[in-house]
Amino acid sequence: MKTFSSLLEGPGPLGEQQSAASELFPSMLAQSTLRYWSPSMPFSLQGERLLIGVVTWSILDLKLLDCLQETISIAGRATVIDVFDADRCRTQEGFADYIPGIGKVHQTPAVGFWRDGEIVLSAWGFAGRQLPKEIGLVPQSFERDVEQLRGLADSP
Repeated sequence: MKTFSSLLEGPGPLGEQQSAASELFPSMLAQSTLRYWSPSMPFSLQGERLLIGVVTWSILDLKLLDCLQETISIAGRATVIDVFDADRCRTQEGFADYIPGIGKVHQTPAVGFWRDGEIVLSAWGFAGRQLPKEIGLVPQSFERDVEQLRGLADSP
């Protein structure tokens, strides 16, 4: 399977790459161990669940999905990882439909963590990228990878 971040690799202008990534994202998600989720769908009230809202035009968000995909495949951890397209949230209240109590979301990813049907943690932006690491779903090296990406994004 291709990586989620590979959705932004390709020929053509950046806008075209981002549009293609948005179109291909659902089928790529369907081929992964991560699951698409929307508020109209049920979720298990037993065990651990991570819900992460990403935008397909963010390389940092897509790299996080790659890391989660790899980690969950290797570790065999029983945590369910659900994903939603944060671009579908047209208002701040829209995020609360996915992650109750998250407050105002100013950056992606928007992340919620449930244990036995109860939300126990939520965060967005930098803290949202840290949350999977805090609960042991991504390795410590992920932060180093993100910093390298930030450096590339900040260079002229």
